[in-house]
Amino acid sequence: MRNLTRTYIVALSIIALVISASQFLVQRSIYTSSVDSRVINISGRQRMLSQKITKASLAMSTANTQQTFDQRKEELAGAYNLWSTSHYALQEGNEEMEMTNVNNSETVLGLYAEMQPLFVAIEGGVKEVLAYERPNEVSDSVFQASIEPILLNEGEFLRIMNAIVFQYDAEASGRVSTLSSTEYVLYGIALILLILEALIIFRPAINRLYQYTKELVEKEKNLQEALGQQQYLTNQAEGIFETVQQGIFLLDKDLIIDSFYSRETEEIFSEDELSGQSMLKLMKSRLLARDLEALELYVENLFNTEIREEVVNRLNPLEQVEIFSEGENKEIQSRFLKVTFSRIMRGDSIYRILVTVLDETESVLMKRQIEESEERNRTESNQLLAILRVNPGSLQGYLDDTISKLESISREFESNQSDDYSSLISHAFNMVHSAKGNATLIELELIEEKLHKVEDSITHLRNKKEVEGRDFLKVVYEVTEVLGILSNMKEMLEQIKNVYGQLNTEQGQFTSNKVFISTIRKGVDRLSDQFGKPADFKFIHNGILILEAYKIDIKDMIIQLVRNSIIHGIEEQDERQFSGKRNKAVIQLKLDKDAKGDLVVSYQDDGRGLDLQKIATKAVKEQIVSKEELKSMQPQEVASLIFSEGLSTSDKVDELSGRGQGMNIVKTVIDKYDSKYKLYSKKGRYFGLDVVLPFVESNTLKQAV
Repeated sequence: MRNLTRTYIVALSIIALVISASQFLVQRSIYTSSVDSRVINISGRQRMLSQKITKASLAMSTANTQQTFDQRKEELAGAYNLWSTSHYALQEGNEEMEMTNVNNSETVLGLYAEMQPLFVAIEGGVKEVLAYERPNEVSDSVFQASIEPILLNEGEFLRIMNAIVFQYDAEASGRVSTLSSTEYVLYGIALILLILEALIIFRPAINRLYQYTKELVEKEKNLQEALGQQQYLTNQAEGIFETVQQGIFLLDKDLIIDSFYSRETEEIFSEDELSGQSMLKLMKSRLLARDLEALELYVENLFNTEIREEVVNRLNPLEQVEIFSEGENKEIQSRFLKVTFSRIMRGDSIYRILVTVLDETESVLMKRQIEESEERNRTESNQLLAILRVNPGSLQGYLDDTISKLESISREFESNQSDDYSSLISHAFNMVHSAKGNATLIELELIEEKLHKVEDSITHLRNKKEVEGRDFLKVVYEVTEVLGILSNMKEMLEQIKNVYGQLNTEQGQFTSNKVFISTIRKGVDRLSDQFGKPADFKFIHNGILILEAYKIDIKDMIIQLVRNSIIHGIEEQDERQFSGKRNKAVIQLKLDKDAKGDLVVSYQDDGRGLDLQKIATKAVKEQIVSKEELKSMQPQEVASLIFSEGLSTSDKVDELSGRGQGMNIVKTVIDKYDSKYKLYSKKGRYFGLDVVLPFVESNTLKQAV
């Protein structure tokens, strides 16, 4: 008995050692698997992030407001930072991402080396897109050039990233396989020891094994009864599928839809019979090209047993997707779906894929309605604030004048019988630029922003080689939108008048002149504050009033001259100090009469004057004049080139300058009345313009203006 006990203890000790070794290997495998899982998770996420980068970049180009643009930009920045950090963490490790033991194989390192040029190209494109600060900076051609590296390299990047994910998974599976073999060896040793123990020590247990055999036979009988219940459960499931409120169907290995699917699936896809159809064929006419391509890549791995299900699911491109179908009246309808895929196993093989489809259209549309309602409320609030902030007389005059100008664009478009749209585009640009300048002076920032977008659209047309009527329709639609806002503001102003009493809108010469000068003076103050160039506005009237009929055109002309002075003419503070000038610039408007009684409007600033060399260089660059023509031109003629359409001495285009339209508007007013004008300037000292308007009646003021 003692020998038996000793043998039993020795056998148990050996078994304990084998079990301890096995447990050590298991724990080590768990740790390695956790590292492998972390690496696979992050590498799988890289694909989703690269797609998110592409979607966010494209979404930036469609942003209509600064807020939407900033949101999309923030999404892009977040996706890019995580994508870039993960890219280097997968190769070099990252303690913050719990990846301190990265040990990539030569195969994985080779794939990363192959991917590096694609990563660098996409990263460069993202940085260019993130450099934009406002949605109005993103023109079609410039933005397309910025995102082109992203679009061109995303597909190849996804392919290599897939290969990396699969390689990680294969290597992890290899390590598991090696561990499994070792476990089998240890298991064999333990089993031999157990058999020896059974033969030497537990022989009496053989009788008990016979009893176990009888129990197993009984369990087999119970199993057969359970299989009989399976058909019953299947019939029950079919009944449930008739009433379930979401799409459910099965796919075989050829991606053919099984006859076992819910009736709701037919409603979602607007199909009467789905059984026997290919899922890819079903989705082909309902998905955008990029989503269909992603789906085709994804389904290739659904039945691949070498790739774990959780790894495959991370690459699901239909987690939330918009599909399109033809309605009863042949109109295209869209639905927003959430599609998930689950494997159904039979032994070690994948028997079917269970697909569930949830229609989220109602919630998505409701979210959009809420966002649109919030945007309308913000717009109306901005309109009301603008009305309350602006002088009522100035606002009333601005609304009437601007509505008239913008309506003339639609009239000109409707009456245009020619295929040449150059004159129409020029007219539209003059009207919009003038209206935007007036909005700037009276601080209507909402209207200024909207008109700047219209300017962008017109500029795009000016740069096209050929323009058709449908191209100009976009401008007409945008102008109509602005007209709607202006009309709404006009109605609000009328309502305010009804509540608080009639505004003082006398149209006499004296009151109108005060509003006229007040508008310009406020514009000077605002622009000088905005650009940090202090300026005084002096008005010398010499007892002269401007005829009411000419005031709008003269105001437009003076506004453009003021903008030009502050943006281009007046120097920065340190430059003025260096030139010995006073800190505050002086902008002067003077009214006088000549010997014939015509009105002389004199404008002057004490800025840096005209740079004839820069004007000449820009004129040649914009093909306004040739180098040969320039050689024969007198200085006065070169100076007059500033009136040319499209000529700007600004080095950049923004909301206030760079369009080359301001001085052209001045020339338009001069030509309208067949006026005489004189430019005078001294480089570094001053700029001036005298305009003689014929047949303008004048009266002596009885009160100071």
